[in-house]
Amino acid sequence: MAKNRKIVPGPFIVVNDAGEPLRDERGAIREFSTEKRAAAAVGPGHRVALGKR
Repeated sequence: MAKNRKIVPGPFIVVNDAGEPLRDERGAIREFSTEKRAAAAVGPGHRVALGKR
């Protein structure tokens, strides 16, 4: 039997310590469909947060 998990809907974004979303070279906020994909883009001092879409 599969384990029931609580699913958190995306999108997920990477934010800095001040809570500001990180942007790409065009100035757009990078959004990820899963928390795992967003975690791959996390650098020192950054964290994954739930986007506001």
